[in-house]
Amino acid sequence: MKKKIISTLLAVLVIASVVAPSALAAQTFNTTLNFTQSFSGQTRNYRYNHIRHLATASAPTAGATGENFSVALVRGSVEGVPAVGFANVPRNGATMVRFNNVGSGNYHFRYTRSNDGIRITSNDVVLQSRSTAW
Repeated sequence: MKKKIISTLLAVLVIASVVAPSALAAQTFNTTLNFTQSFSGQTRNYRYNHIRHLATASAPTAGATGENFSVALVRGSVEGVPAVGFANVPRNGATMVRFNNVGSGNYHFRYTRSNDGIRITSNDVVLQSRSTAW
């Protein structure tokens, strides 16, 4: 009985040592969105190579000229710098955009859409980085 308990504890420790580093090597920022045509978020320092953006966006449908908006990841804080990557996402609903292997450093997200006066909002934007790909 004692051997079984010890071997079970050892197995749990081995599994935890493999899983824990990737689970702990992560970073999360929470924010909101509220824009009509373009918006650049706060520049943040991401410690890990893989970055993702999660949000549930909403916007009225009447009078809109486009169904999507663009989420771009930009290195640094200077406006006009080309994006590291971008994705077009629906202006209504849950989205996840992944930017793998971009390197750690200072980044901000830039959001753009057609200039039709429609406001896009989200109260649950989650920005994350981690050491392993998404």
